[in-house]
Amino acid sequence: MIEIRSDPSSIRAAASLDITSAIFSRFPTPLPHGAFDRVAEIVFEMLAGTEDRDIIQSGLDIVTTVIRKDVDQLLNWCVSSLRQFVSATVH
Repeated sequence: MIEIRSDPSSIRAAASLDITSAIFSRFPTPLPHGAFDRVAEIVFEMLAGTEDRDIIQSGLDIVTTVIRKDVDQLLNWCVSSLRQFVSATVH
């Protein structure tokens, strides 16, 4: 996990997103409770930290699948992340 975060363009990073994308595409609709919460932070970190088109495509595939299957999980994660950010900047 540390390597993926420190080098989001590595082969392991690309493979981890491909595997995650495959898992999410096979999940039922709606997604299992909390599924996106478990991967969201690292997916967005990897998307923000790379210019590798394959990694970007895999990350966007995950986000697209979440939107199609259970957009509420994405929205809840966004609200939660925003609250954490606001809380951290206020204190």
